[in-house]
Amino acid sequence: MVETNLDIFGTDYQHKLLACLITDRTFLIKMCSVLEPNYFGSRSNKWICENLYFYFKDYKTLPTLEVFKVQIQNIKNDNVLQSEIVHSLKAIWGHLNTDDKQFVKDSSFKFCKHQLIGSTYEKCLADFERGDYDEIIRKLNNANQIAIGAEMLGHNYVADVDYRYSAEAEPRRIPTPWQPLNDITNGGLPVGKFGMIIAPTGVGKTWMATNLGLHAMQQGFRVLHYTLELDDIYASRRYDSLLLKIPFDDLKYNVQKVKSALNKYEENLFVQERQPSTLTLGELESDIDRYTLLGKPPDLVILDAPYLMKIPFSSTMADHKTLGEFYKDLRGLAGTKRFALWGVDQVNREGSTKDEIGNDSISDSYAKLFALDFVASLSRKSKDKVNSGARFHITKSRIGPDGMTFPMKFDTQNGIIEMYYEKSKEGQQQKKTEISDDEFGRIIAKQRYEQIKTMSANRSEPDADSF
Repeated sequence: MVETNLDIFGTDYQHKLLACLITDRTFLIKMCSVLEPNYFGSRSNKWICENLYFYFKDYKTLPTLEVFKVQIQNIKNDNVLQSEIVHSLKAIWGHLNTDDKQFVKDSSFKFCKHQLIGSTYEKCLADFERGDYDEIIRKLNNANQIAIGAEMLGHNYVADVDYRYSAEAEPRRIPTPWQPLNDITNGGLPVGKFGMIIAPTGVGKTWMATNLGLHAMQQGFRVLHYTLELDDIYASRRYDSLLLKIPFDDLKYNVQKVKSALNKYEENLFVQERQPSTLTLGELESDIDRYTLLGKPPDLVILDAPYLMKIPFSSTMADHKTLGEFYKDLRGLAGTKRFALWGVDQVNREGSTKDEIGNDSISDSYAKLFALDFVASLSRKSKDKVNSGARFHITKSRIGPDGMTFPMKFDTQNGIIEMYYEKSKEGQQQKKTEISDDEFGRIIAKQRYEQIKTMSANRSEPDADSF
């Protein structure tokens, strides 16, 4: 196979790939069925790969450098090959602790396709000279099918036992700011999953989304936040308020504090403003690709709110089915592009009156529920606002238990939200602050009375000329 050192799959890359195979048993098991020894450009690397496979098949363990030295002695009448193998092994062992191992592993399937299709092009040269174009098409199609199949083999149930219990097999999760939620989701929302927070209008859905975005950024994750109700400046100021833990209205006096607080963070949070019914699924995908090309592929995407996106309408489908299919497409995009997706959605009119909002209260379409991996409701009635309280109720979860309710403390001035286990000391203390409907009625009546008193006191006596 013709090899050039000018591309990323040259000699240096191949040495690093062999170093990964020799040091990572799980990775070796994953690759041995798709990575052919002849994909390597030199005789020495092909020999090393072949003997690695043979040794692992016989002994179920990885060979040491001493094992390779013994195997080299078995090569007869080819001193040049022996010398080339020694040179390659020195290079490979020099890469055992390379910093870009993960990149090499992530691009290994692409390397296989690159080498397979490259060698196929070489084989097609003679066909091209003969004018046998049908044979060229056949060979290229066959190579393409093999290349696609390499990545589509799936999980080998028998051979990949070690891999499925390894740390690599665990999905990458984006933690939330709230420990109870992290506990029951085993660390947060996994990439490729779609989580949704539903709530009535004006109870704090956007603040919830802001909390999720800020915490992820602070943990070093890249965040792309779409705001379809607020402008990007206003939404970004909410982040400032939450970051500094100061009231939103006081931000204009604390600009320098905002700058100082942001100095320690990388530029990993982007807020995009889109008008309702303008953002399409295709535009969202294009944005993801653009950020990826810039070296900032998002780990977390926040949609506030996805029901305001431009949703394709089909006359052959009822509205609710169309919405359901659209949410499935959003989840599919998250899975394909490998990011976690949080959205906030409305509840119907009936749900706004409940203490604990369930799945039956999701607005517009029950069909949306089937596309979601996690659904939680935020309930914050008028009486809850008196004591800065709220309730977070998990209505559906594919990533942990559901049916649980957590008391919350909600500061709407700066967006600080705290979540407690119901039976914890803090949770019990928060529940004690809850007031009854009767008590709430008395508070409202008293407030109204004080308003009337103030209005009466400020009312001036009528002028005599007015009679």
